[in-house]
Amino acid sequence: FLGALSMGYRELARERDSASDFGDAAKFLQRAGAAARGERVWPEAIGDRVLPRYALEDLVYARTRLMRAFDRGADQRHPRVAARAQVAFDCWMESQEENRYPEYVHRCRQTFEAAMSQLEAQPARGEAKERSAVAPAAAAPTACAAAACAPLTLYFALDSDQLSPEER
Repeated sequence: FLGALSMGYRELARERDSASDFGDAAKFLQRAGAAARGERVWPEAIGDRVLPRYALEDLVYARTRLMRAFDRGADQRHPRVAARAQVAFDCWMESQEENRYPEYVHRCRQTFEAAMSQLEAQPARGEAKERSAVAPAAAAPTACAAAACAPLTLYFALDSDQLSPEER
């Protein structure tokens, strides 16, 4: 997983470098290096980027899905696909923050969705037995984790576009 993650972040850094986005290229190279050294690198936190309001709900839900897949061992069962999902999520976050090239946002999101479809198609070990014991109505997937999809309200200081540490 970490090897595939490192390679994915290096490729993303190359893309950002060729687009003259040197700050994000350096950030992705740092993530690639950490993964190459064997350090666990988690998907970027939603608060690490300044994102347009309309994109927040989708990104929060996407990160929740990705973290749930990791909790269920996706990075061990399908390391390359899980790495592709994480890199695509971070790509989506970065391109959504830039918000200049809708086709790039769409490509990153589509890559994420395709990888997540693969990860979510295979239940984790022991999960198939658990699901069969649950009533069909209860086994239906939920649209959202309750805490992750609660309405989000952020408060800014008067005449400021900066979030306070508490709001971040």
